[in-house]
Amino acid sequence: MLSIIYFILATAMFFSQDTYFTLGGVELSLKNPCAVAIVSLALLNFIVTVRPGRSIVLVRHTIIQMIPYLVPFFFSAIIWVLSGSNTVTIANGIGMIVPQLLSVALAAATLYLFGSKGVFYCLGSMCAANFLTVLLVIADGGLDVFLSEFFLLLSTFSAETGPLILRLELHDLTFAFGPFLIYLLFDWKKIPHAFLWFLPSLLLFLVGLKRIAIPAVALGFGVALILRLLPDKAARQTALCLAIGMTAVSFLYIVAIRNGLFLYLEEHLGINTMGRVNMFANLAPYYDISITYMGMGTGYERFVD
Repeated sequence: MLSIIYFILATAMFFSQDTYFTLGGVELSLKNPCAVAIVSLALLNFIVTVRPGRSIVLVRHTIIQMIPYLVPFFFSAIIWVLSGSNTVTIANGIGMIVPQLLSVALAAATLYLFGSKGVFYCLGSMCAANFLTVLLVIADGGLDVFLSEFFLLLSTFSAETGPLILRLELHDLTFAFGPFLIYLLFDWKKIPHAFLWFLPSLLLFLVGLKRIAIPAVALGFGVALILRLLPDKAARQTALCLAIGMTAVSFLYIVAIRNGLFLYLEEHLGINTMGRVNMFANLAPYYDISITYMGMGTGYERFVD
């Protein structure tokens, strides 16, 4: 019964994640009430059946994974106080951080309830939600049109698409299947019925295909393969160096955007940046890259949007 309740709530959560409601001037995803329900379910289960060993491990990892969200919140709170930000700006910032913390708590709740099997309860719920979305799109536009747009998407490597597939591209679940594909490939022999998990994950990954997703998964798989071949100490050192390098590259990417990267790509290389030029042009007046620039706090770009 517990697994059935979880599956229904998780499927509803993934299905409704792109559906929003407004509360106090802040847009919140409809997935949040479902996530709260799952965390509450795990807390009730914890009260009835305490598992000390599993609890200690999960608490430790939960705190570690919450730190990347708590640190920006801490500095944002200082900025909000010093700059005298209005309540709507603050609410938007908190409205971004709280769902992120809730996602970490949700992952911990899933693993507490089901242990290592929780990975597949999560993946199964994602598949169910995405298949439901696909079925609704097919029902709206027709199977023939959907298939023709899907084949066009694959044959042009997502350079061309149609209105039905576009509705699926906007669904964030597409990107979430990438890490699962890497996980399934690496632990293929250890996972029961791995092919039955891999096939729908790959299909749903391709249905909402974004060009950047393919090299991202390939690079992720390649890096993971290298790290697995290295001794433990060397793997940790290599992972740390990669993390620092990725952070530096990410910052330089933002600097390049600030200095007109996307405009250059469109005008000189003829690459369609899918509206990114206009998007970042709209945000340009609201931020700067400077040692003296304090910032506006987490979620301000959401307030601007």
